[in-house]
Amino acid sequence: MDSSACVPQISAGGDCSRALCYHLAYRSIDGVCNNLDWPVVGAAFRPFMRHLPSEYADGFTEPAGLGRRSTARDASRHLLANATAVIHDQINSLFMQWGQFMAQDMAKTTHLSADTCTTCAPVANKCVPVPISNQDTNAMFRQKGCLTIPRSAAVCGTGVQGMPREQLNENTAFVDGSTIYGSNYKDLLKVRDGRSGLLKMSRFNNMMVLPFDSSRCGATIGTCAAASFVTGDSRSNMFIGLSSLYIIFAREHNRIARVLQKLNPAWSGDRLFQETRKIVGAEIQAVLYNEFVPLVLGSSAERLLGPYNGYEPNVDPSVSNEFTTAAFRFGHGTIVEQYSRLSANERPIPAGPFQFNEGTLKSQKLLFEGGIDPVLRGLWSTPIKRPQRLTPAVTEHLFSNTDLGTMNIMRGRDHGLPSYNKMRQFCGLRVAYSFDELAEYITDPTIRRSLSSIYASTGTLKSQKLLFEGGIDPVLRGLWSTPIKRPQRLTPAVTEHLFSNTDLGTMNIMRGRDHGLPSYNKMRQFCGLRVAYSFDELAEYITDPTIRRSLSSIYASTDDIDLYVGGMVEDTLMGALVGPTFACIIGNQFRRSRAGDRFYFENPNIFSPAQLAELKKTSLSRILCDNGDRITQVPSTAFLLPFAGGSSACAELPQLDLNKWRE
Repeated sequence: MDSSACVPQISAGGDCSRALCYHLAYRSIDGVCNNLDWPVVGAAFRPFMRHLPSEYADGFTEPAGLGRRSTARDASRHLLANATAVIHDQINSLFMQWGQFMAQDMAKTTHLSADTCTTCAPVANKCVPVPISNQDTNAMFRQKGCLTIPRSAAVCGTGVQGMPREQLNENTAFVDGSTIYGSNYKDLLKVRDGRSGLLKMSRFNNMMVLPFDSSRCGATIGTCAAASFVTGDSRSNMFIGLSSLYIIFAREHNRIARVLQKLNPAWSGDRLFQETRKIVGAEIQAVLYNEFVPLVLGSSAERLLGPYNGYEPNVDPSVSNEFTTAAFRFGHGTIVEQYSRLSANERPIPAGPFQFNEGTLKSQKLLFEGGIDPVLRGLWSTPIKRPQRLTPAVTEHLFSNTDLGTMNIMRGRDHGLPSYNKMRQFCGLRVAYSFDELAEYITDPTIRRSLSSIYASTGTLKSQKLLFEGGIDPVLRGLWSTPIKRPQRLTPAVTEHLFSNTDLGTMNIMRGRDHGLPSYNKMRQFCGLRVAYSFDELAEYITDPTIRRSLSSIYASTDDIDLYVGGMVEDTLMGALVGPTFACIIGNQFRRSRAGDRFYFENPNIFSPAQLAELKKTSLSRILCDNGDRITQVPSTAFLLPFAGGSSACAELPQLDLNKWRE
């Protein structure tokens, strides 16, 4: 393989004994020596793990389903895109934003440069164009003739006969706040304030925000449309709600560090930084496992995660390709078209709401349009969309010319992910051998029809706004006030308008194919679920007959259904946001992420009993109170709409007592 299309992984060696005292007390920034016997497990710059062997079209590198499956755009358009959002009645859009924050904490795939994809001609190992049919409803896409999607870079030495293509995770697999601190020492130097215990911050318009990337704008932030923040992860400027959370946790680090400095004046800057980083990482874990995961998995959460029994060094915490390239992308379906920005009295701010695609790569809006508070209030006041379909914002307008649904499908194919059926089997769920059998868990007949029309068989179902428009508080208020969309479909914001030229559904499908993910049927089989041998058999878990008809029109058989597509259109579990196949993959990941992390906050000896008791009080609502610009009222439960979970004054919420860290 061309060496320009591959990335090296770190070697499997390493001697943790050389700095044993450090490794016993603190995480390394790159995750090395979390496991003292197996130093690189879960570390940055290691390949994603797989539950099932990859399924590349040629056995080692060509995207899955190449020449056999319908285009990722057709699958996205017929099965994932839906302009009619089914709004969730309890969960707000801060949930959606936290999911993106966590996705960036745990995984970052190395993608090849988009500069290699300038035409509709394929470039070997680097670019897979997605052709656009004459019947496509998006005129701009038809005019372009294709959506150009660069492949994920192969790990060097893979993608050849006998060594199937693998993809690299640039981030640590651990839930460790690497979004804030980085996953390598070069990024850490960018965000840490010298040898002090603090993170770098900038004061702008009377707000403490993240430092600016001077290479983008120089000193002219006020007139720079490309203004962006410097953080531990280069993706922090993707959406102003996301940037708001980065700002919140950078402020939280500095807030805690200043208190600890007063309590322990003899501590060095390094000790202060590492102790604070340890606390912030624990807070992020507490929010993830106590507030977020139960809403994703519903009544199945306890069964899928199991009890925490302490650190298990034989458990591999690595992020699975099936998780990052398919299952955890369910959150794209919770995106809605528009988000509010609200003042402290819950009224719209003068800068007004913003469309999803208007909030992408626009960090300067936080500087000049009210800060983070209005955005956060808007998020917690806006319901999510139920996630089974994507909005047009991500299927038609993403980055101006891309469909995110197509991208997601292709990413799964690129990564060689197993099919939907195989992942259901892995999870111990029933597999559909026909599209009719999908009815048991995909109850919508329209979805089953679409699956049968797209797939041959069930087996292959495979930051400027923050700065200039009121700061982060209006953003946060908007998020917690906005219900999420139920995630089974994507809104037009992500299928037609994402970054103006991209369909997120297409991107997701193509990413799965790019990664050689196993099919939906194979993943169902892996999960111990029933496999559908015909589209009629899908009726057990895809009850909508319209969806089953669409599946049968897109796929030649149920064994062809892309994992991302099958998982998205499944009926959800009781009280959950995902169906059994995605629940299996997500539950498996978070169980391993907890058990295989020596520094998971509930592991004995990481914190004293008194400190652990304080950390168990952690709530995202309290963190928002402590770090917003002027937030005084929040949802009692951060991810629930105020009318569903209640609202609390900040003074009423338990606060972390840092006196327990006094020495």
